[in-house]
Amino acid sequence: SDSVKTSSPIDVNLTVSGTHGNGDWYISPVTLTFTGDGTVMYRFFNESWLPWTDGPIVVIQQGNITFQWYWVDWNGTVSPIHTVWLHIDYTPPVVNIIVKRLCHKLKITVTAYDNISGLGDRIEIWIGPYLQFTATVTNPFGNMSAVWILSPIPHHWRQFAHTVRATVDDIAGNEGTGNGTTCLSQCLPAILLLRNSALDYR
Repeated sequence: SDSVKTSSPIDVNLTVSGTHGNGDWYISPVTLTFTGDGTVMYRFFNESWLPWTDGPIVVIQQGNITFQWYWVDWNGTVSPIHTVWLHIDYTPPVVNIIVKRLCHKLKITVTAYDNISGLGDRIEIWIGPYLQFTATVTNPFGNMSAVWILSPIPHHWRQFAHTVRATVDDIAGNEGTGNGTTCLSQCLPAILLLRNSALDYR
């Protein structure tokens, strides 16, 4: 948890609790708890002020949240307004994968998006337990779309059904997965990246 401490003559503190992701992001709902004396008023964004009664405030809204509060002590002294910015994203990226058998080749199409924190910087393509491709996302707030062609199909994969999996992370630290299944057979030569609209191939 993170504690936001304030100064005398009145002393009300705010504790922010949640699961930390990457950077300043939380990857869970966030709990706000006040401790100290005084009447506390709070609001989200620039909405109307609300009196805090008792117990924690649980923030389930995702995105970039502005939270403000102040308090009044028993003598009527009003504190300054305090502000914290909460960055919350506990939703994994949406990942779709389409796997097609093209004669002696395998075509893998992956699309992904994340409209909260944005896509992270890496995508991985797995066939069964084997990592086949990695790439770097260069346009995190757009829809990522990329196509790979696998050729040759390794000899020891022939005539078996394999799970093809794409994993994409977001900036906050959530991982999204898309799965497809294909039956592989026969071989040809070389791995080729055909189209790359939002990625740098590595």
